Amino acid sequence: MARVKRFRLHAILQSAVVLLNVGFILRIMLPSLRHQLPASYPMSLKDLAIVRLHSFVGALAWLVAFYVILVAGTTLIPRRFCFSNYRRWMCTVFVLWWAAFLLGCLVYYQWYVNP
Repeated sequence: MARVKRFRLHAILQSAVVLLNVGFILRIMLPSLRHQLPASYPMSLKDLAIVRLHSFVGALAWLVAFYVILVAGTTLIPRRFCFSNYRRWMCTVFVLWWAAFLLGCLVYYQWYVNP
């Protein structure tokens, strides 16, 4: 949308994706993690590292995306913490999101396909 100069529509769609992602995390991922990790579950250090890395990268991607939305769409962020190079920030969020997605696929593989 941004490539064809539809910035308002782009902003609405990206904001919706970021906010709906919170619902997805709270509704699906956290309960899945809680049910999957009982005290008796024999989790290797490798599995634990992958889960923690996925959680960290995913949280970082979401926080940076939310920061971009706040800077671009509101005046809540003080001027000294704002930026003007949106493309670089959005590309960073995109790379972080894909890293979190691929790590999530690896978590799924470790838990369900290759237990």
